[in-house]
Amino acid sequence: MVGIIISVGNLLFYPLLSLDPVYAVAIISFFLALVFVIANKILVNQDKLRHVKKEMKKIQEEIKKARKKNNEKEMSKLWEKSMKMNHQQLTMVLKPMVVSMLLIFMVFPWMRFTYGDVVSPVNDSSFLFERGQFEADSTSFVAWALLFYAMSLVAFSALEIISRAFYALEDTWTPVIIGALQLAAMWLIAYWLTSAVFPKFGLLQFGGLALGY
Repeated sequence: MVGIIISVGNLLFYPLLSLDPVYAVAIISFFLALVFVIANKILVNQDKLRHVKKEMKKIQEEIKKARKKNNEKEMSKLWEKSMKMNHQQLTMVLKPMVVSMLLIFMVFPWMRFTYGDVVSPVNDSSFLFERGQFEADSTSFVAWALLFYAMSLVAFSALEIISRAFYALEDTWTPVIIGALQLAAMWLIAYWLTSAVFPKFGLLQFGGLALGY
């Protein structure tokens, strides 16, 4: 599997292999960002997404009016409709997110095997961190962990936005329940990555811990 990923990566990014690693990584990062934007435009019906957001805003206003009138029956219908619209929006946003994560899982291992021994970006700023017992190896370990923490920014950002949507609808229980499930899922995924996946590919195990969380 790793050999296939490396071969595909070498074929895809062949023109960049002759460049300085710093410039190559910068170009690859720009390429990934561009792919993410294009995937979002292609996989998400923007008109439909705007319509869903508009409907959710309208439902929110109707819920406020129903609450003022103490109309429990109407509020129940509106909450049900709101949950359906939320589910529809999440489904639409999830598609490009899955594509982005799959691409990241393919490109990052290739970058690790191709540029794993190149620490020039770390050395440029190592003077900021290397003090006392915090040596060059420690800096490399931190960079390795941050590499996988950075991969979670997309999901973390989406989670923050989604949870605020529920709070705006005055639904406080759903984010709490999802947060509890998230903690359990994070623990299981981190354990699986740390104990099974990363050791299998000869990678530092704490990277799996960072990726799982």
